[in-house]
Amino acid sequence: MKERIQQFLIFCSAADPELLKECPRTEQIKYQGIGATVLFTALLASVSGAYALFTVFKSYTLSILLGMLWGLIIFNLDRFIISSVKKSRSFTREVIQVIPRVLLAIFLAVVISKPLELRIFKQEIDEYLHFTGMEKLAEADSVYEAKKSAERQQIDALKAETAALFDLREQYYE
Repeated sequence: MKERIQQFLIFCSAADPELLKECPRTEQIKYQGIGATVLFTALLASVSGAYALFTVFKSYTLSILLGMLWGLIIFNLDRFIISSVKKSRSFTREVIQVIPRVLLAIFLAVVISKPLELRIFKQEIDEYLHFTGMEKLAEADSVYEAKKSAERQQIDALKAETAALFDLREQYYE
């Protein structure tokens, strides 16, 4: 079982297992670590993608399927980038080869962390939205009360004018 897991991690690292059999054990461990990093990046991308999609679609099945697809895409992309980075004698050439991996890492950090960040701080976000809504409601209430007060004053003025005209009519009638 242990050997199967090690072979799977080497597969995840996109290394040649036959070549690694001829290498020192430290190289095999190094590539197993790289494979574990690729695997866990894909797993985190799957979980994060599934959660993000669940918040949109509210469907467990669709979210899980699309999250798994997203994880597989990230797995293959990450594995490809790792397999395409080759040692060279030029430091500049190595840096140029690593740039896509760094850009992918930044992209994954944002894509994976945002849904998790929203989930972790959901209560604080909900409270902020609630208080913002309450402030807007209070503002709307004050505008409504001001308009209502102005209308009430107009009604009272019209009632007073009507009463004055009624009194005038009564005087003329007498």
